[in-house]
Amino acid sequence: MEHRPVERRLAAILAADVVGYSRLMEADEEGTLAQLKAHRRALIDPKIKEHRGKVIKLTGDGALVEFASVVDAVRCAVEVQRGMAEGNAGVPQAKRIEFRIGINLGDIIHDQKDVFGDGVNIAARLEGLAEPGGICVSQGVRDPVRERLGFTLRISASRHSRTSPRRSTPIASALRVVIRRNANPCGQREGGPAAWIAGPVAIATIALFLLFHHQQPPAPKPLAAAESAPLPLPDKPSIAVLPFTSIGGDAKQERLADGITEDVITDLSRYRDLFVIGRNSVFVYKGKAVNIRDVARDLGVRYVLEGSIQTSGDGVRVTAQLIEAATDVHAWSERYDRPLDNIFNVQTEVTEKIAAALAGTSGALAVAERATVRRKPPASLQAYDYYVLGQELLYRETKEDSPKAEAPLRKAIELDPQLARAYVALGHLYTHMAFFGWGNEDANRLFEKSKAVLSKAIILNPTDAFAHAEKGLDYVAQSDYDHGFAEFEKAYALNPNDPDVLMKYGGSLYVTGRAQEGADMVNRAYRLNPHFPPWYDTFADPFYAVGEYERAITMIRRVAPDIPTWDRMLLALCYAQLGRGTDVAAAVAELRRSYPDFSMERMFSEFGGILHQPTLAHYLEGARKAGLSECATPEELPKYPKMTHLAVCDARRAKS
Repeated sequence: MEHRPVERRLAAILAADVVGYSRLMEADEEGTLAQLKAHRRALIDPKIKEHRGKVIKLTGDGALVEFASVVDAVRCAVEVQRGMAEGNAGVPQAKRIEFRIGINLGDIIHDQKDVFGDGVNIAARLEGLAEPGGICVSQGVRDPVRERLGFTLRISASRHSRTSPRRSTPIASALRVVIRRNANPCGQREGGPAAWIAGPVAIATIALFLLFHHQQPPAPKPLAAAESAPLPLPDKPSIAVLPFTSIGGDAKQERLADGITEDVITDLSRYRDLFVIGRNSVFVYKGKAVNIRDVARDLGVRYVLEGSIQTSGDGVRVTAQLIEAATDVHAWSERYDRPLDNIFNVQTEVTEKIAAALAGTSGALAVAERATVRRKPPASLQAYDYYVLGQELLYRETKEDSPKAEAPLRKAIELDPQLARAYVALGHLYTHMAFFGWGNEDANRLFEKSKAVLSKAIILNPTDAFAHAEKGLDYVAQSDYDHGFAEFEKAYALNPNDPDVLMKYGGSLYVTGRAQEGADMVNRAYRLNPHFPPWYDTFADPFYAVGEYERAITMIRRVAPDIPTWDRMLLALCYAQLGRGTDVAAAVAELRRSYPDFSMERMFSEFGGILHQPTLAHYLEGARKAGLSECATPEELPKYPKMTHLAVCDARRAKS
């Protein structure tokens, strides 16, 4: 008898089975078979072919499919389950065809038209663990999948599995396509996770969730930007600009690429009819190989712009392409070969092209003033390079790095006194240092320095919304509300889609009694910039003012350990309003360590008072509950001649 050598190989095996097949056949044999054939013809077979799978066995109610790649196997399974869920949306539950799918990476034996081995056996067991409409994968599949496909991982439960006596293969469940909120991701049965299958291997169950339009989530909460539920698409063209890639360049070219990205974001956000994701949210993808659909889903946008920059001698090539994420269609693409000294004209041209592609020639964008999307280019690339370097340090937002931004920003201004954006960044730095207490100068001195450089920036570029917003914040911090809110209104009129503008403006409205309006504006800022910078969380006052104390606490605690002095005070007030005595004591102790001569009068003198009397009373009530001093002592008054006096404190001092 001829002996043929056994063919062994490592493969990803997908095992699929129809849920309740016998029940379906008993109820409607012909209809069930017709549905199965239709699903195979329209969905399953095309997906297997698309992902390079090979059907190795078919049964009446299931199949075994071999893939060379676990990534291809999981992608195929996910797309099949999503397609089945969409197809079942209008079908009565009793007539739905649903699959369980298991996927394993293991050694298989190929014998003529069939396969055997633990790779197949474990895939079959995994299929049995899966819930209807779900997918269970082994640990050998899970690890490469979670790194390469970007699915969200959640610990769900523990499992035991019977494995081959020759090897222990941990099983990790389950890739779950969710179409019901109460769906159990792991097919857990009565009696607990270990009651129905025994074995020597205890494993951690991992659920990978994919939510799509059949389950539309409620309006997203900004504080949970990293949740797996997709953000709803805005009712206007929405776009995320991924960081432009620097191809084969040095650090200087990379900074130029970052600067171009930021300028495109800023210029696009000036269009009222566009929803543009903020800088911090897109820069988390820098240097990463990303899936455009995943990016769009994560940020809640319809379009994604990606591009690259490559310099050669005195020339530069900029490429950009606009992709409609849902269809993966390239809606627009362009390549620009320009002299290096003309790079900023290229940036403006790219911005205008994208806007036209999104809004169309007959839309509101076509009649908007082109001047609002053009920013004055610097006189030299060297100056711009210093500016971008300063921005890099500033955006790190640490006590060690941010103050270092002053030197390169001042160097940029020295090289190009007309570079408006460098003045804006310097003003932002001074304001930042004032609120966080970084540096050796008092807050009011830093606010004055900020206003001075921002005034120069506005002279050079009156259309810079962020410059007006930053200057407005400086005025409000010094209790000059007329000038402050005039600047905020200018900023909002220039760029109502800039999340930084919305945060500064909305975060300040509580002082005039418009706390709810401010909270709504802050929420919108978080939505536009779900990967927001840390300083966003320092604008918690609107939520204290409207009684959302837990929300304010969550924001402030995220800024730790570098919590600004004002927010240390606000944290104590929130805890006091909630009656959390232990937390109040800890917060007050920390506040007094950083601000030994604290009083509410002293605080209002340095960081701006509150004009709206009911809101002021709310703050003073919280201070009393926290055991904080409302009034400065008579001995402190001469030390601070410009102190803002509270009427209640003047009355008390007059009596004494």
